[in-house]
Formats: sequence, structure tokens, C-alpha cells
Amino acid sequence: MIAKHVPTQYTRDEKVNPFLLSGSKCMEGAGEMLVCAVGVLSLLGKSKEKLQEETDPTPLQRKLERVADGIGKLGLWSAILTFGALTFFEIIHVIGSSDPVND
Repeated sequence: MIAKHVPTQYTRDEKVNPFLLSGSKCMEGAGEMLVCAVGVLSLLGKSKEKLQEETDPTPLQRKLERVADGIGKLGLWSAILTFGALTFFEIIHVIGSSDPVND
């Protein structure tokens, strides 16, 4: 629980903080508040907006993307070559066999 106090005069006391955050609840006593901003203009809204901003990729992210692309291409070509080799050997086996139905 954080107690809030309204300053009675201009003060630089760091303990005096009259501002409430979104979702604050009054646990005891009573009070009044003035809403200065809601939605995307509030402190919470601005924080969420900054988190959702699209940022440029860093040099490390660009390098990792190139490496991932290379690994993907290598995997694709490996799969194609493996499929081709297995198909070729199966065709050779069928042609070279004297009785392909009983194999």
C-alpha cells in the first residue's frame, strides 16, 4: 500500500507523490481525483504503444536471418538430393531385379 498526499504548497519533497496509476484502489478514507488522460494518452497507454512499435533489425538479427535462410536452403537441397538418390536406386533395383513383383 502506498499512501498518497496532496502537497499544500510547492515543495520539492520526493516523498510527496499525488499521482495515481491506472487501476489504483482506495483502501481506506476518501478522496477526489482529476483525470488528465485516458487510453493511449495515459502513462500506461504510452508504455504499451512504445512496446508495440516496430523497430529496425539489429546487425545480429540480420546475420541470424541470413544464417537461417542458408540452413533452410541447405536442408531443402539435401532433401531433394536424398529423394533423387533413393528414387534412382529404387528404379535401378526394379530394373535389375528378375522378378520385381515378388521382391
